Amino acid sequence: MRADHALPPAIAPADTGLLAPPGPPAAGYACGAVLGSLLDLIAGDPRRAHPVAAFGRAAAAAERLLWRDH
Repeated sequence: MRADHALPPAIAPADTGLLAPPGPPAAGYACGAVLGSLLDLIAGDPRRAHPVAAFGRAAAAAERLLWRDH
């Protein structure tokens, strides 16, 4: 019996039809980190209307509306 046989179709992962990006996954993370760092140097954080602060205000408003102490 060979140890390098393929998994049966019922156990094998489904083929999604998507192609894997070229290169190792670490290359994508490195490119993202470099691009993010460059964009941060160029644009920086906005002084007003920061997206994370807006999300926090929306979450707090939803909590006030939906969460009731019973």
